[in-house]
Amino acid sequence: FLEFPLEEVNKYCLNQNKLISLINVDGSNPDVNIYDCFEYYHKVDLMTGENQMYCNICHNIWDSYYSTNLYVLPRYLIINLNRGKNAVFKCNVKFPELLKLTNYVRYTEGKTIFQLNSVICHYGESNMGGHFIAYCRHYKNNSWYIYNDSTVQKCSSNKDYLNGMPYILFYKALDDDDY
Repeated sequence: FLEFPLEEVNKYCLNQNKLISLINVDGSNPDVNIYDCFEYYHKVDLMTGENQMYCNICHNIWDSYYSTNLYVLPRYLIINLNRGKNAVFKCNVKFPELLKLTNYVRYTEGKTIFQLNSVICHYGESNMGGHFIAYCRHYKNNSWYIYNDSTVQKCSSNKDYLNGMPYILFYKALDDDDY
């Protein structure tokens, strides 16, 4: 389970000159790529000032660096796209059907390619209200279905799941013979 704070990822991308502004030129919400989220997750931060580290050996306080790394990936990967308090941060998240994580894992001996199996989208102004819709891939026929309250129907296009405001992504590692 990974959680990416989209507002912070967006600010990180702005600092990296990946985005022009918080709002696109046409007034629409900014775009964030899922790989931007992984870059944010792996960024190296300087701990200085009140965040300095104490050394038990020399008994001094030093500036230091820290980062988060992925060492081994699970068979199932769940990604929460956190939109902030009350789900108010609106941005479009671009995510692939095949997620390739080789560049973000320390040990690439395990599975690093994941297939999207389900997307939960949230529509509304807060996490206390609004509406959730799930898009799920059928494991036998590979078709996508929309789960909306008490109705289930086949997606009119296999890319319908890409058009919402994704909230949670469910990926499954592919075996070597799957790709």
